[in-house]
Amino acid sequence: MTQSPVYQRILLKISGESFASHQSVFCEDTISFYAEQIAAAYQAGTQIGVVTGGGNVLRGAKMTYQNIERTTADQIGMLATVMNTLLLRDLLESKGVKTTLFCSVPLQGIAHFFDPHAARQKIQSSVVLYAGGIANPFFSTDTCAAVRAIETHCQLLIKLTDCGGIYDSDPKKNTHAKMFDNLSFESVLTQRYAVMDLAAFSLCNDHRLPILVTRLSRETTLLDLAFGRKYGTFVQP
Repeated sequence: MTQSPVYQRILLKISGESFASHQSVFCEDTISFYAEQIAAAYQAGTQIGVVTGGGNVLRGAKMTYQNIERTTADQIGMLATVMNTLLLRDLLESKGVKTTLFCSVPLQGIAHFFDPHAARQKIQSSVVLYAGGIANPFFSTDTCAAVRAIETHCQLLIKLTDCGGIYDSDPKKNTHAKMFDNLSFESVLTQRYAVMDLAAFSLCNDHRLPILVTRLSRETTLLDLAFGRKYGTFVQP
């Protein structure tokens, strides 16, 4: 392992669903695990931004109440990301990590209103957490992760999934599914792999920002990934 991270600045995208357990919408053990991973990488010199989803509370795109507009459902999902980010912030700070919380919707007294210039400054001295998506309905937090990574000049977007990579078929349905080690953005967009929104892939392709689709464990840490270990599927132009 080298003395400094291969990726000096990264954006970590965590799904909201992973914050939940079978018993609760919020699983402190899981969120604490993420905080430990982020803290270790940050303390080793990696600059980190984090986007969380809100799917443990509600996914706007899947809300089926008859009289609720999709726009309203997405706005509820934006607020769910705020709850997740607040929990992660406090667990990070309990581990001695300085944080800055930005939100794309005004929440005076809770979070700073998002400003890309301020975010680029703050990420140099704190873990920067982004809540509220991009404040517009019909856009996922995957797309938000891509936008924030590009705005803050990140060198790598790490997308966490429970499967740990991109496969040639659904590994939950096909035990013989093969995981790709490397893919081009062209292949991902042509084959329409559903591990991440195509809009997010397209944005990263346009700005030549590589994506690592992976998962974290005690054996595969965020620190390892920041120092250049490739576990999962690496997507690049």
